[in-house]
Amino acid sequence: MTISGMYVSNIMQQGDCNAPAMFQWLVTFIFHNVIERFLHIYLDDIFIFSDMPEEHEQHLQVVVE
Repeated sequence: MTISGMYVSNIMQQGDCNAPAMFQWLVTFIFHNVIERFLHIYLDDIFIFSDMPEEHEQHLQVVVE
């Protein structure tokens, strides 16, 4: 926190060298039951695939929840 508001860095700080690996582990842990059924995740990319529009809506609901 600074006088003019929150400080947000646009680059990864030195102490955060494992941040991408930790984030990948976290999203894999969260979505472990649906990965490779209808979901693929790589860092900040989430791919949801379905055969039918209705099925896709259900998959989206699972991911958003």
